Amino acid sequence: MPAPRSLTLAVALAATASLASAAPAHKTKPKRAKAEVTADVYGGYSHVHAGEASLDGWTLSGSYPLRSRLSVVGDLAGHYGSYAGASLSELALQVGVRHAWPSPSPRHGLSPFAEVLLGAVHTGTSSAGVSDSDTDLGLSLGGGADFGLSERWAARGLFHLRFVHGEGASDTDYRFSVGIVYRLR
Repeated sequence: MPAPRSLTLAVALAATASLASAAPAHKTKPKRAKAEVTADVYGGYSHVHAGEASLDGWTLSGSYPLRSRLSVVGDLAGHYGSYAGASLSELALQVGVRHAWPSPSPRHGLSPFAEVLLGAVHTGTSSAGVSDSDTDLGLSLGGGADFGLSERWAARGLFHLRFVHGEGASDTDYRFSVGIVYRLR
């Protein structure tokens, strides 16, 4: 007497299931963690070539992530020096956005970024007891890279091309900075 169709189907399903469970497990590669931008604070040495003068100084900046690779940035820099017998000073406060390509590994990985900053550049000149100061609009375009030293610390190098416009004149300066980054997690 032939077996009912449902019994034959049940035996076939059970045999298939037992063969499937006995097969070696397929190994899948673990997914890499998605590299994301974190808030950070940066401080270091800064050099600006303003007109014919070369000025040295400092820079402080901070960033806060808006999305996975986009951050809002605030940058404060002071530069000082002399040219043709005049003492020069410059203080720049700019804000903007940064787009970063973070390294998959925060340690020993290179993380390049590009940024656009807009703000005020206050310049002061003093010569033979006569002083003059002015505040102008500044736009900085540039970028750089962070090199991870540990989970939270990195070394940063950055370059900006800065356009300063005021009193009917424009000036194009370059700025170079190196320093240390602390990542807030």
